[in-house]
Amino acid sequence: MSFLFIISNSQGHFYSKQKDWTDGKQLHNIYRAKHYDEALNTLLELNAKNIDLRAQVLESEIDERGEPVVIISDFPLPVSQDTEPAIGDDGQPEDNDEVSEQALPDQATA
Repeated sequence: MSFLFIISNSQGHFYSKQKDWTDGKQLHNIYRAKHYDEALNTLLELNAKNIDLRAQVLESEIDERGEPVVIISDFPLPVSQDTEPAIGDDGQPEDNDEVSEQALPDQATA
């Protein structure tokens, strides 16, 4: 059976063609290389950008459609660094999970 090389991080996510991480549900998005040294060069570039990255090049078998055979990660995907948090009127990031002070009723002092 044929194989190719993919990059996986310590949480089981796979480097994608869009230059971010995917959990493996969409096989066509996973970055793949025909040669080990090509995948290793990509991994070295990733490590240069993020020295805390714990990733490795894996040899993956391919299925009849030419897609890598992978195990889908149970860990949630990391938040994209491209996504900017919403900024409120006070200049602070908005957090929709908390109740704002304005939404609380005034407390009467006795």
